[in-house]
Amino acid sequence: MRTVADAVKSAADAVEDAVEDVIESVIDWVSAKFGGIIGFVFAILGGLMIAIMKIIVRFFGDFLSIMKGLSRITAAIIRLDLPQVINSFGELAVSVIGTFVDLLRFFTGGFFVGSIVDQVNRIALKRFVENLISKSITDPDARRAARARLRMDHSDWGFPLSAQHRVFMLDTANTPLWKWHSEGFIDLYALAGVQSFRSFQVQHPRVWARWVSDQSNPQNESSWPVNRSMISSYIETQGVSHRFRFYALTPQALSDRLVLSEKKLKKMHVRVEWDWGPGFYMFKGSPPAHEIFKKEEFRFDLDGLDAYFANKGFRQGTPSEECDLIALCAFHYEKDSDGKEGYGQTAGRNLEEGAAFNASTCNQSGRTDSCCASISSLPGREGSGVIHRDVWPDYVYKYILPHEIGHYLGLCHFGHDGFQNVMFRPGSNSLLSLGLLSYYLQAEPEFTQDDAENCWRFIVGELQCCLSDKLQCKTAAAISSISTALTLEF
Repeated sequence: MRTVADAVKSAADAVEDAVEDVIESVIDWVSAKFGGIIGFVFAILGGLMIAIMKIIVRFFGDFLSIMKGLSRITAAIIRLDLPQVINSFGELAVSVIGTFVDLLRFFTGGFFVGSIVDQVNRIALKRFVENLISKSITDPDARRAARARLRMDHSDWGFPLSAQHRVFMLDTANTPLWKWHSEGFIDLYALAGVQSFRSFQVQHPRVWARWVSDQSNPQNESSWPVNRSMISSYIETQGVSHRFRFYALTPQALSDRLVLSEKKLKKMHVRVEWDWGPGFYMFKGSPPAHEIFKKEEFRFDLDGLDAYFANKGFRQGTPSEECDLIALCAFHYEKDSDGKEGYGQTAGRNLEEGAAFNASTCNQSGRTDSCCASISSLPGREGSGVIHRDVWPDYVYKYILPHEIGHYLGLCHFGHDGFQNVMFRPGSNSLLSLGLLSYYLQAEPEFTQDDAENCWRFIVGELQCCLSDKLQCKTAAAISSISTALTLEF
């Protein structure tokens, strides 16, 4: 049921994206050709057309989410997995509430107003970037190369961000998980998502357990579900009877995270291009993985993220590497001094925000968020990238990955009060703000128009080597890892 629903939803999303691109192409052509009032009128008409399409896709998605929730509950009951039953009921409740919110937005015009605002902001952002490039890149050849790289004369213009995603993976052929279980370091039953009498984990990450049934072809993972009997046999025989692989995130969950990141960054005209295309995950098998072997990697030390990227060969320390994104998904993190486990982090960026912000020393003039971001590097710790992990409830924590990519592209927490912001952080920002109206218009957290402009100030100011071979990227003198520590401190 879930696989079929996800395939149908992926198809609906693909159609929505294609139609939206066509409508926006027309809006851009009219705006460039006629400008002024005519361009504004077409932005309104296009926004209304996109809103109608979004309403259809949104309610269809709401229906599929409820059906998937019922399916998850049924499957958990059959497995006698009480924590997963509770988890699935929570997800179902969120889907039902989301449907009622969408109904409210439909009857009060929120869908239509939100789509019109999006189109007006999109036209304004393009003009902003055009002016920013003209003022910041004085060499004519470099400016032409940058415009070509960004496809500024096309409707799908934007910063192309090639992105690799790697899910942490444990292979019992190389790591004695039976021993970790016997030592009490992990609960292997809970990790595999089967009934456990050792722990009761409602907030269990969506780990993907796979059985390698054919030892002569270890790349061929069986589609047969891992069950409690298989795990028991593996533990009792001390790893002899079965071989398993455990991925920190299921393909379905990963696909949802990558699609969400693409959509959120697209509103800032950053075109994220993942190496594992997230659509139609059910036909792709296991996601690209990074095998880990140590307990210190299973409970990852966030303070060493930058060094980890460098030591594991993800980064070599060249400035051009900043043009590409590396994202990792971990099982768990080492708890901090307060006993809390972080949820996301960005390495390789210096962020000066709030009281530490100094406009006179910031390379990105005109920033409106009291934040200055720079690329940072030190020998042996040149790694930059982001890391996230799966946490329940997904409705809240699914925004961690786009949040971290926001940091990677120069955004801070400061000034993002209200949970309508992707860059909101509990504990650093106030939960409520006057900007909550945008949540009514969009029904979920978004990057703001100011975020988009400040992101582009960072791109044009710090990542110029990504725009033209004639330009150089800037680096700062010190390295910094910024932990978002997204905990539910409501």
